[in-house]
Amino acid sequence: NDVFIMPMAGGEVKQLTFSDANDEVDSWSWNSKSIYFNSNRYNAFSEYKIGLEGGTPKRVFNNYFNTIHGMVEHPLTGELFFSDTWESNFFSNRKHYKGAYNPDIQSYNPKTKAYKQYTDWIGKDFWTTLDQKGNIYFVSDEGNGEYNLYTFVDGKKTSLTQFTTSIKRPFVSAGGEKV
Repeated sequence: NDVFIMPMAGGEVKQLTFSDANDEVDSWSWNSKSIYFNSNRYNAFSEYKIGLEGGTPKRVFNNYFNTIHGMVEHPLTGELFFSDTWESNFFSNRKHYKGAYNPDIQSYNPKTKAYKQYTDWIGKDFWTTLDQKGNIYFVSDEGNGEYNLYTFVDGKKTSLTQFTTSIKRPFVSAGGEKV
């Protein structure tokens, strides 16, 4: 797998990465000038960033957060949200597992060097996405054991859906629509 881009209206496909590793897109930067992607080219998996012009991808964190994925960038602060467990990367389909390898919503701000963990649920809190205002949306299995959409209201984890079957990974589009 490599990273490719193509104009929305169609046209020439441009290959950005050239690696024997599996490069999988996680998100775009808010200025639309670069792409965050997960790759197994270092350690088991780690997060990289590449500009739309291509070139050598840059590993986002060189000496810490070695097994991260699902990175999204905060549109206002530059804070980077991610997951960091094998369970969330390889076993998202394994529901009802409760244990130390389940992910939490966490972030690191490269400008301020501040790390923050937003949740501490023993189940899965993952698949973070943000809107243009910086509102955080994510999936959790806390409510009924199924993956549902959550956010934070006044800093408190709050359920937005209560489906009886799990949702897939949510995304907020650059225009602000949730898909």
